[in-house]
Amino acid sequence: MTYPEMKIDKTSSHDTKTQPPYPDLKPPSGRIVIVVDGNVVSQLLLNKPVMTIGRLSSNDISVPSQRVSRLHAKILANNGAWVIEDADSLNGLVYEGQRIDRLILKSGDRVLLSPHVELHYQTTR
Repeated sequence: MTYPEMKIDKTSSHDTKTQPPYPDLKPPSGRIVIVVDGNVVSQLLLNKPVMTIGRLSSNDISVPSQRVSRLHAKILANNGAWVIEDADSLNGLVYEGQRIDRLILKSGDRVLLSPHVELHYQTTR
């Protein structure tokens, strides 16, 4: 007796390269506040599905610090939430003392881009 060939899906729900299971869910209205050396240098609304963060002025969120990479991170709309991902930056992302590659943002989160640069996420509802 022969059995039909079975195809196994090898992607997991945590695989960031696959299409999210709920692509139509919109993330909450939110904003990013950038703090350099204790001073607020910019505040921006999250208004695109993908926003770049880095030192270059061509980024959606430009950070005036030499300790921030030219393209440091990305913020993505994913499954009804905002997610920050490191873009292989030199200093990386640090959340609650731990270096991270990816984080689903919650209102009030603070992520370090370097020892003197903080990114604050806030919902704006």
